[in-house]
Amino acid sequence: MVTPMGQIAEIVLPYAMQPRDGASKLALDLTNVKQITDNLNWGNQVRMKASVGKDDWVFGGEHSFNTWLQYEFYRQLSVSGRFKFNYENEITGRNPLVLAPIQTADTDNYGGKMLYLGLGINLIAKFLHEKKVVLALNY
Repeated sequence: MVTPMGQIAEIVLPYAMQPRDGASKLALDLTNVKQITDNLNWGNQVRMKASVGKDDWVFGGEHSFNTWLQYEFYRQLSVSGRFKFNYENEITGRNPLVLAPIQTADTDNYGGKMLYLGLGINLIAKFLHEKKVVLALNY
């Protein structure tokens, strides 16, 4: 890292920039999809993710609820709408080597409640030698 004084310093990057926390995770999902009409599907998913093996610090566990509707115009074209609520616990523990004077180095700045809304379109096409390809665009 280059400091404000122009010097080079080697530091341990903040938690959000770590590839993982070193703990094992346990994820449990329950998914239900129901065909309401010939063209309309409704799906729900409840998910829980927790750290099983603890290290010096671990990202917080997550609980989420996800629901979506998908309308099929043709066999190859459909649109969808999605609603997802996610609750993430705070980071547990602390890495004593994370010392950068920035917000992402403070474990109190992690976790919280998030709400996602999404729209999507799916196109199924045949490609090279009749291989089925799904092109999905989600916002």
